[in-house]
Amino acid sequence: MKFFKKSVIIIAILTISVNLFSSIDKNAGKYGYQFLKMPVAVELAGTANTGEMFSDSPLIMMHNPVAYNRVFGSMVAISHTSWMIDTNMYNIAWRKTNFNNSFGFGLIYVDYGEFENRTDNGLLVGSYYPMDLNFTVNYSQLITDGFYGGLNLKLLYEKLNTSSALALTSDLGFLYKTPLKFTNFDFNIKNLINISGKMDNEAIDLPLIAEFGITSGKEITENIRLAPALKLVYMQDYEDIKPFVGLNTVLYDMFTIRFGYKFNYNEEDFSTGVGFKINNIELNYSFVNNLDNVHLIGLNWKY
Repeated sequence: MKFFKKSVIIIAILTISVNLFSSIDKNAGKYGYQFLKMPVAVELAGTANTGEMFSDSPLIMMHNPVAYNRVFGSMVAISHTSWMIDTNMYNIAWRKTNFNNSFGFGLIYVDYGEFENRTDNGLLVGSYYPMDLNFTVNYSQLITDGFYGGLNLKLLYEKLNTSSALALTSDLGFLYKTPLKFTNFDFNIKNLINISGKMDNEAIDLPLIAEFGITSGKEITENIRLAPALKLVYMQDYEDIKPFVGLNTVLYDMFTIRFGYKFNYNEEDFSTGVGFKINNIELNYSFVNNLDNVHLIGLNWKY
């Protein structure tokens, strides 16, 4: 009954948020490095980028610098995203975690495929291959009982045809693990620092992003656990707050079924995913209903 009441409250919060903060996005297109909004952790993609605190993948630190990895030791994760048209994203991350802190790094490479290179009068003179890179270093630390802090430093590189640019930015996050079992509150701000080189004599701005998340959980039976999550997201290149909601269902500590929905977000809405874990290896797949169908697959290995 308590879990049902929690669910009703979450749905009510979502409904109020959608009605209060819905508006037209006038700032879309003013900011660069939009690939930073694309999901890299397959588990999070299946739950609409919510529930970082329930994922063991080191790739979660790319989404939230304070995401607390519950598996002590070292872990490697790789993932691939088949995005719109010919766009592909390749991700790898490593993280070492102990009781008080964790350290890790990750790399994102985005390949946008082949583009025709033409002169001003339309003559085909070859091809070019745009790309994006993100190298992230992460550190998180227990501050005091139940409170954690985390920091990401990100070096970005963007290349179009003959132009390229470098940027340096950072993310800062905080987590409160409440006395209630499986219940956490987190808050993080992305792109705090905005040091960017120029692309064709024009600097590229990064949008400030703020996220507030709530994760909870319930053991339905000894072998079935439900973990709902809610996230409220503000992005500087949009004018409204966007509510995301997700649900993880874990069966027998081996199988995971995921669902998610992004409200008031034109680019995406519904997502789903599955996971299979055996010993120290976990395989995950997610589908995101974007402007085009998006597929993600990833592998986690603890050693």
